[in-house]
Amino acid sequence: MQAHELFQTVKPFIVQDIFMWMRDTDRNLYKTALGSLATNRKLRLPYLQKKPVTEQIEWIRKTLELKSSDMIGEHLLQVYQPPFSPIRSGPKAASKPFRQKQIPSSTIRTLTHFVEARRQSAVAVL
Repeated sequence: MQAHELFQTVKPFIVQDIFMWMRDTDRNLYKTALGSLATNRKLRLPYLQKKPVTEQIEWIRKTLELKSSDMIGEHLLQVYQPPFSPIRSGPKAASKPFRQKQIPSSTIRTLTHFVEARRQSAVAVL
């Protein structure tokens, strides 16, 4: 499964959560992703930055569904680390669960499987 196919099948709120996480945790990553996709679509970054965040993320989602944005989508999936991973370890592992909206475990498994397959194929090429 290619990255653009994954973004086509995943529900929009999951993609919105991914990019809100990127925007909240690392602004430079979000800005670079937005800039890369804008360049790929022959747009200027300031044009997209003037839009509200919800419209930016919706535009990112629609752009990542295109085959021409496949490589950028792969890189973004490799960088993404779910903030509420189902596997927790360490001294706080037994503490109260997170009160955030949970991404279904099947989606996390699909994303993890996709990223691991890409990493293995990249290692095999080297």
